[in-house]
Amino acid sequence: SIIVTAAAAAAVDLFPSSSSSSAEAVTEHPLYKALLSKYESERRGRIKKEIEFRNHLKASNPSSTKASAPSPPDTLRMVPIGRITTPFKKRTGCPRQPALCPSSLATLTLTC
Repeated sequence: SIIVTAAAAAAVDLFPSSSSSSAEAVTEHPLYKALLSKYESERRGRIKKEIEFRNHLKASNPSSTKASAPSPPDTLRMVPIGRITTPFKKRTGCPRQPALCPSSLATLTLTC
């Protein structure tokens, strides 16, 4: 569509506004027809190559035609080893740089 638009703009420049049906004149201009034909040819070639590539991928790896679910990881049992106590009730109130807020001390109690 960008090429077609450029061709239309070039054709409009070749046809000053003396013609009342400038849109018809643009689409009948040889430059417009040549650029449109080139654009359509390139598009057909691009689509053909994409289909060939897709078929090549399917042929080289037939098991990957459908996305398979990943195997579940081994289970990992986690046990708490301590507790942190802070003056903040929610995580959103905690300062990112604790050195800027020295009055907000936390305590860590290990239970192992």
